[in-house]
Amino acid sequence: MGWSLPSQGHVTGHKRLTHPTLGRLTLPYEVLAVLDAPDQYLVVYGLENPLPDDVEISGSVSTS
Repeated sequence: MGWSLPSQGHVTGHKRLTHPTLGRLTLPYEVLAVLDAPDQYLVVYGLENPLPDDVEISGSVSTS
């Protein structure tokens, strides 16, 4: 993924994705170090704005 983690083991940013139905998305992410496994990280993506109720996210997503 190309992240360089600072000594505290926590990184935030935004990732650009292309969804087949929704098009281009920019999602905030947070990378957390797993304390008991120094070579593993937990990556959490979120939405800054909620999607409408009638939108279903499915299919593949490609990163850019």
